[in-house]
Amino acid sequence: MSSKGRRAPPSLTFLKNGKNCSSRPTRKAALPKNAPEIGIPRILYFHETFPFWRAFFTELGWRVVLSDATHKELIRKGVENVVGETCFPIKVSHGTSVEPA
Repeated sequence: MSSKGRRAPPSLTFLKNGKNCSSRPTRKAALPKNAPEIGIPRILYFHETFPFWRAFFTELGWRVVLSDATHKELIRKGVENVVGETCFPIKVSHGTSVEPA
């Protein structure tokens, strides 16, 4: 609690990386073990659009696989694979695209 007796706001990073980022199916019926897989990178508008894409592909019978969270090695790969000078989020996107699932 803060000095005025009010609670501190929740951590937005915790909320974004919590339940919302689970790649488990949202429906009760489990997908078969041989269900096709689709990879979704954790880049750009991921936190805003992932719930939609997870529900969409799960309903189609696809298993959703997420890329790893951003880390130094992924950033290094992105910087090495960008041809032109771009902003940092695009460099990270390139690193995510060369990272195996």
